[in-house]
Amino acid sequence: MAAEISEEAAKVSAAAAKVAVNEQAEAVQEQAQEEAEGIREKAAEVASSIKEKAAGAAANARQGISQAAQAAQEALHKQQTDPDSALNQAKETAGGIADKVKGAAASAIEKGADLLDGLADKLRGND
Repeated sequence: MAAEISEEAAKVSAAAAKVAVNEQAEAVQEQAQEEAEGIREKAAEVASSIKEKAAGAAANARQGISQAAQAAQEALHKQQTDPDSALNQAKETAGGIADKVKGAAASAIEKGADLLDGLADKLRGND
């Protein structure tokens, strides 16, 4: 009978150990799920933060580009409206050169025409 009691005690002990192992496994699984959920939440927070920062950086870049374009437009307008600006001085210089070229060309054409008239008169004998 002692052997039977000892055998039954061993069975009970084994069953208790099995229950303890199962409970421990469930606890470990629950803890792992909680930790995984915490990691997922942290990852979502980090992703959200990165998206916000990227959106902010993009907005800052757009604003910077807009400001640079505005500054360029203002500088161009100032160059166009200021009579002493390098742009207007260059235009005046180019205009002056063009006028001189036109004048020289007109003068050369007039001289050529005069020479042709003189030659024509000589050929006609109207010397």
